[in-house]
Amino acid sequence: MRSGGRMVIRSWSQRGLSRLGDGVSIALLKMLDDSDLANPQVVRDLLPIVRDAFAEPQFIAIKENKEPKVTLFFLGSLRRNLSDTQTGDLIDQTIEYVKGQGPR
Repeated sequence: MRSGGRMVIRSWSQRGLSRLGDGVSIALLKMLDDSDLANPQVVRDLLPIVRDAFAEPQFIAIKENKEPKVTLFFLGSLRRNLSDTQTGDLIDQTIEYVKGQGPR
């Protein structure tokens, strides 16, 4: 949900978000258009959503979504297409976080 151009997550949806895993990137791709994905502020707003989706991998509902294949592809694509170095650094940090949350 957007509020003044910012992403807002309500506490009741936070629980569901932590169960999405790799499915979060598919949902974001469906919701956002090319101009959103080229906007550094929008990208900065969605990175915490990606992190939250992998914060508790033991609760990810669908087994295939525990492996961040689509998410790593999505983040890599964002990284290559944005020239903003600050946002690029945040994307790199998110990539490392997601990789560190892999199946245990």
